[in-house]
Amino acid sequence: MNILKCYLLVATLFFVGCAEVSFETIPPNPTSKTDVNIPEPQPEPQPEPPPSKLTTEDFNFVNKKPELDILVVVDNSTSMYEEQQKLGTRLQSFTDALDEVNWQIGVTTTDIQSVAHGKKGELLNIHNSSSKVLTSKSADFKNRFLKTVVRKETLDCKPDCPSSNEQPLLATMLNIEKSKSKTKQLYRENADLVVVILTDEDELSTGPSHATKPSEVIRTFNQIWPNKNLSAFGVIIEPGDYDCLNSQQLDGQFATHIAEFTHRTSGKTVSICENDYANGMKDIGERARLLINAISLKHTPKLETIKVMVDGNVYSNWMLVGKKLLIKDKLKDGTPVKIQYEKI
Repeated sequence: MNILKCYLLVATLFFVGCAEVSFETIPPNPTSKTDVNIPEPQPEPQPEPPPSKLTTEDFNFVNKKPELDILVVVDNSTSMYEEQQKLGTRLQSFTDALDEVNWQIGVTTTDIQSVAHGKKGELLNIHNSSSKVLTSKSADFKNRFLKTVVRKETLDCKPDCPSSNEQPLLATMLNIEKSKSKTKQLYRENADLVVVILTDEDELSTGPSHATKPSEVIRTFNQIWPNKNLSAFGVIIEPGDYDCLNSQQLDGQFATHIAEFTHRTSGKTVSICENDYANGMKDIGERARLLINAISLKHTPKLETIKVMVDGNVYSNWMLVGKKLLIKDKLKDGTPVKIQYEKI
């Protein structure tokens, strides 16, 4: 190559190497973290708080006029003479507990079948009287009660003895059904009813499937007397009391139906095997007295969850019996009572 060509080649390379270079602008990556709008993190939704389990009921306390109509249903079968005497002699333990209560007592028997002695729920004449009720104002009422409940046919009944298929629940229901007619002397319009049953057996002796049920008696009462309270008590062989069941003085049965009747009406039972019914009858009287002004709750509460407020203050002198809350103190009419509880 001659020298001229060499100079031309060098000059060309120089100008090319020094020429201005242009760069293309590249748009940013659309997925770049700096350019994408990322939403702010939202707090996780919190679960709704569970609804309160507490039931609250408000009442304005009302003192009912203390009146009780008391039906005593006596087992008059041939095994019951001694028990009739024990019940009859302890009436005062019962009535003494009915402080300031205007009470009256009528008596019927568990026999609804036999011809001569089957009362079918109707009231016996009070001893030495044409009246069918006994009151605290009746002359010599304790002795007359004793001689009414101790039945002659129980001790000596030949040839026609009372039925040995005792039916105290059916007798009670029949008595209630006749409360506007044949037994109306016992029933006062504003008085609650207390039933006291004395028997050494169950309904129809063993409580078979066709025996009258406590629910039937309660339903009958509520249909006829919707604004009254019914409470039942039993002097019975209490279910599970094998010592009493096997006692030599008795040939009886557990009174399962009668015990259920007392439980469902906020009453209680007493062992028929007690040597003396004084304490038992006193307890029955005290319970019957408190039930007059008991507050009936909508549901059966858990005992440990109950909180009672009387006139805005915590109140503790109460007792729960089934769905009834018994206030043991005398409150003024209109006193506000609030009861909170968890239902069973």
